[in-house]
Amino acid sequence: MTEKITRYGDIGTPERHVRKELTSVNIEGQLKTRVRIKTPIDTYRNKGQITPDQLAAGEKLYNSYMIGWVGFGNCEYREPVDGGGQRVEMSDRQVDAQKVFKMGFEAAGSYWDILEKVCMKEIPIADIHKHWYPRRKEKERLRKGLTQVARVYGFC
Repeated sequence: MTEKITRYGDIGTPERHVRKELTSVNIEGQLKTRVRIKTPIDTYRNKGQITPDQLAAGEKLYNSYMIGWVGFGNCEYREPVDGGGQRVEMSDRQVDAQKVFKMGFEAAGSYWDILEKVCMKEIPIADIHKHWYPRRKEKERLRKGLTQVARVYGFC
């Protein structure tokens, strides 16, 4: 018999109301737990403020950034100290991820600033702007930017 229990954590800000999802599954007497951290872009999708295509584009942009740039900068590059160390070449996966990221970056155009904050740094729009009017404008800019990126990635 399988029993599923889901609990949601609250961080406190309205945009991050459902931030952490803890799912416990009881399978034949063994309790297995999965934790999924929800990003602001997930929250906007759950509220119906962005489409599934826009969500997929935002996640692909984030994943390509993490694989192509953050992984390379933190793990592969070594500053020469006392003769230095051997530099390791980037993998094909990292090179491909950088190409995908650059395509999304170029497609975003003037909307890149809001995409960077919400998709890359995972900052909710409510934390960026405290007044309701700029938040509404920024959500519209987020939707337009994600639509442009989704077109380039072939989601819509």
